[in-house]
Amino acid sequence: MAQSALSTPLKLKNPLATTVPKLVYGTAWKKQRTAELVYQALKAGFRGIDTAAQPRHYQEDLVGDGIRRAIKEGLVTREELYVSYTLKCVSSIAAYHADTFRSKPSLRPSLVKI
Repeated sequence: MAQSALSTPLKLKNPLATTVPKLVYGTAWKKQRTAELVYQALKAGFRGIDTAAQPRHYQEDLVGDGIRRAIKEGLVTREELYVSYTLKCVSSIAAYHADTFRSKPSLRPSLVKI
């Protein structure tokens, strides 16, 4: 697939040289079709997937199913993917330091599902 300006990832200035796709596929409100639609998005060229860990709107386990299928079929590698996850925002600097310690445990369920 030829790269366009939109398919060329952004490179962030950090020690890890993180790359972020310019277009990210959102998984909200896909319900039971999530796995298939994530798979189709990866097949179509998306390399960024957004899952916000809100069970009411997102099906993280099905996002993981779609990603695993695409990897198993050789469409993508895990290293090519950028999967975003949203943590709860804090309203003050003091709360930020307290929430820093709570963010790692809040990621664990998502990492297991995806």
